[in-house]
Amino acid sequence: MVVKKIVNKFVKLKVYTQRSLIYYQLLNSFLIILIFLSGYELHFLIKIGAIILSVCAIVTIGYFDTRWKILEREQEHFNQENKSIQEILERLEKIENK
Repeated sequence: MVVKKIVNKFVKLKVYTQRSLIYYQLLNSFLIILIFLSGYELHFLIKIGAIILSVCAIVTIGYFDTRWKILEREQEHFNQENKSIQEILERLEKIENK
């Protein structure tokens, strides 16, 4: 029982860490764009517009990734090639058929 609580807390911590890493990656992308634009002699409003456009592009890519279920397809492809998961799925099917 105690081990199960520890494992559940670990899983929650891992999920929260993964979510925070997503926001960190977005911030990192924003900073890379800002550094890239700082090398050019552009008007301040053009730089702000480019940053907003870049953020919109990132959000659009994320939207289509979710809408077209690209990540799910990647996971299915990975699971089909992973022999360990195939063995587990076969065992589950045998158990269900009994």
